[in-house]
Amino acid sequence: MTIKEKELFSIQETATETQLLEKIKEAVKDYNQEDLLHAIESLKIDNLKREITTQIKKRDFDLYNHIDKFLTSFNRSKNTINSYANVLNHFIKYLEARGLGFMDLDYSLCLDYFNHLNSAGLKRDTQTLYKSALSSFTTYLIFNDILEKNYFSLIKITKKTEEKERLITPRQLDIILKAVKREDYKDALRVMACLGLRVSELNSFSLKGEVVEVLGKGEKTRTINLEELKGVVNVDLEAIRRVEANPVNIACLKVAINRLSKKGVITSGFSCHSFRHYFSHNYYKNSNNNIVKLRDLLGHCSISITDHYLRDLKAV
Repeated sequence: MTIKEKELFSIQETATETQLLEKIKEAVKDYNQEDLLHAIESLKIDNLKREITTQIKKRDFDLYNHIDKFLTSFNRSKNTINSYANVLNHFIKYLEARGLGFMDLDYSLCLDYFNHLNSAGLKRDTQTLYKSALSSFTTYLIFNDILEKNYFSLIKITKKTEEKERLITPRQLDIILKAVKREDYKDALRVMACLGLRVSELNSFSLKGEVVEVLGKGEKTRTINLEELKGVVNVDLEAIRRVEANPVNIACLKVAINRLSKKGVITSGFSCHSFRHYFSHNYYKNSNNNIVKLRDLLGHCSISITDHYLRDLKAV
C-alpha cells in the first residue's frame, strides 16, 4: 500500500462522510491518477469512489482542447462552426464570472444561463442556436465519458409575443423603400423580397442568364429560375444585377432597418428576414399554394419548415 493510499484510509476512518468528500476534493489536487485509482478499489464507501472519479475528471479536464477536437470533428459549414465556437466562449465567460467550470453543470445552472440570455433580449432563434451548440458539445463530452447527462437538452425555449415576425404588405414595402436613403440598401431589400434570399445570401449569389445560383446555409447550392417566377412575384432583374455587381454591407443594412423601427417608420418585429417572409407569402398565394416548389426556392430541407413560414399567413 502506498503512502497516499494510507492517507486516504486514514481520512476514511476518522471523518464523517461529508468531511471525507471535502478532504477528497482537496487531496485529488496533489495525488497522481495511479495512486487514486488504486485507492478507489479499496475504499469502503461507494460515494467516495464516485466522488474521487468525478474529481479526477475535473482536475484533468482540458476544456479548450476538447472544444478544438469537437469543432474539428463537427461536420457543419464554416459559419456554423464559428457560431458554435462563439457560443461556447460566451458560456465559458459566463461560468468564469461565477467561479464555475463546465464540469459543474447541472440543470439549475443551464436554466439560469438561458434566463440570462432571455433577459439580455436575445431572440428565440438565437437562443435556439445557443442551445444547439451547447447541447452538441455536451453530447460530445458524454460520448467521451466526461459528463453523464445533457441538461441543455432539457431546456425549453419559449417564444415571446413581441418576437413574432411581422407580415409586410405591398404598401408597407413601398413605405420602407422610400424611407431607406441608400440606393444599394433599397436594391438589397428588393432582391430579398423578389427572390426570398436570406440576408446572408445577398453576397453569395450569382446571376447566369435567367437563373440565379445561391450558396446558402450549410454550403448548399440552390437555383432560382427567374422565368418561372414571372407572373407569380415581381422580379426586379435590374436590382438583382446591381446587388450582384456591388455586394452590400450586410451589417450596415441590418442597422439601417433597426433604425427605421426606432424612428417609427416600421413597427417592432420587422427585420431583414421579414423580406424573405414577404416573398414566401406572395409566392404561396400566387402559385396556387405550391408549397413544394416554395420549399425548394427557399432552400429548406423539409416542408414543415416552409409551413412554419406560412403560419401567420394562414391565420389571416
